[in-house]
Amino acid sequence: MSKDTAKADRIDWLDTSRGIAFIMVIFDHLDLGNVVGINFITPVFLTTFFFVSGYLFKENVPFTKMLEQRTRTLLIPFIILGSFLILTSSITSFNEKHIGIGKSFVELFTQYGYVHINTMWFIPSLYLYSIVFHLLMSVKSDWKWMAAMAFSTFLINWIYIYLLKGPHLPWHIELTGFACCYMFIGKIYKKLEKEIDGTTTSICFLSAGIYLTYITVTSNSCNFYGSQWAIDSILLTLLGLTVMIKVSKKLNSSFLRFVGANTLLYFAFHGKAMSFVNVIITKLGIGISEPVLLYNVFLIVQTLFVAVLLIPVCILINRYVPQVLGKNYKLWR
Repeated sequence: MSKDTAKADRIDWLDTSRGIAFIMVIFDHLDLGNVVGINFITPVFLTTFFFVSGYLFKENVPFTKMLEQRTRTLLIPFIILGSFLILTSSITSFNEKHIGIGKSFVELFTQYGYVHINTMWFIPSLYLYSIVFHLLMSVKSDWKWMAAMAFSTFLINWIYIYLLKGPHLPWHIELTGFACCYMFIGKIYKKLEKEIDGTTTSICFLSAGIYLTYITVTSNSCNFYGSQWAIDSILLTLLGLTVMIKVSKKLNSSFLRFVGANTLLYFAFHGKAMSFVNVIITKLGIGISEPVLLYNVFLIVQTLFVAVLLIPVCILINRYVPQVLGKNYKLWR
């Protein structure tokens, strides 16, 4: 596939949505103090990645073909980039906690314990969730079946986490149902996109109003794996996704599209970039804690700086070693 063809195959608003979501991820991963607005982004940033993954998931694809694509573009990049981060951390770790190469590799591959490279947890987890999602999709693919499966996978997972208090498992297996729920929602949206978009403007404003009002009044929020109240968490994330879709389709930002097209690299390297920026801030003696508004502006600037800092890294890897990202080769046919 040529570069022009690969670029043409991309869907701009999906890249924009992932770009917005990853800016939120960086902001969430900063060493935050008195932060305004963190509750408003928590329900949507990881949910967006699962939604997009479901939207793009191809139907009626043989299991072996799906497995080859996901192994090549998720699992192998995870192993290569994770190993690279561990080895470079043994040379320079900035201000990161260092736990030793051996233990780091064990925890990287099991994704269990402290996990030194914990910013990459999403990549192997998505690999696992994609396999389960494919198996569920192979049963039936009409939107009513998928809606039933979205509800069922969420409810079963909610029972495991909040009623049974199930333990944390390697590769975040215990969150599979929540992830599949939003992957199904992404697939349902793709099937009904034209019908849904016909009513999006008014629904978007209403969703945004309810979303902002609920979180402001109750101070309640949730991430993609819900809360102790199942119904409020899924409704809140759906409201947030409605707004995310509308905003992403309206925005025209090459910066956000770039970040969204390179989220795998951003997942891998944003922790290292944040550590580097923190060292610079400490060395320069820059520190703002009051007033709250100025402090939050400072955090936003720091977030954007981290995102910009990784642009040349992404360009170099895409240009000279795209194989790291699973491009330009096949594992099997």
